[in-house]
Amino acid sequence: MNRMLIEAAALVTLCGSAFAAESDICPAHLETQQSAKAPYPFQAVPDKHASPLMGITFFDGDPKDEASLAPDREKKLAATTVSTWTFDAGKKGSTFVRCSYFSTSVQLQRPLTPTPGTCAVTYDDKTFTGGLPTILKIDCK
Repeated sequence: MNRMLIEAAALVTLCGSAFAAESDICPAHLETQQSAKAPYPFQAVPDKHASPLMGITFFDGDPKDEASLAPDREKKLAATTVSTWTFDAGKKGSTFVRCSYFSTSVQLQRPLTPTPGTCAVTYDDKTFTGGLPTILKIDCK
């Protein structure tokens, strides 16, 4: 049985962000370069589209400790849901964000420095990216 090897070397670029001010939290798209050794008679053909933002997770401390945070409150408005997280504002290096993208296993993460007081993520309840409600807006203050 032939074994397919996939290497993902991520090159991060912001490609026509759906949100302007929020691009410093999670880029709207992630360009990746993947290679594969395709079994005969197949040929690997790269997709030319950048992966859109699919999910966002906040962590209390380094994500390797797996202390992901649930939203403190959620509010439904028409066809959207706004999830809000509250943090210890200004606390240095204690809150991390991880951004997940559709159609790639590559994720981005970084500390939120300085830590904002709140982050509100607005989701479109009628459109989906990778099976999750599409992120319309990320607002951290």
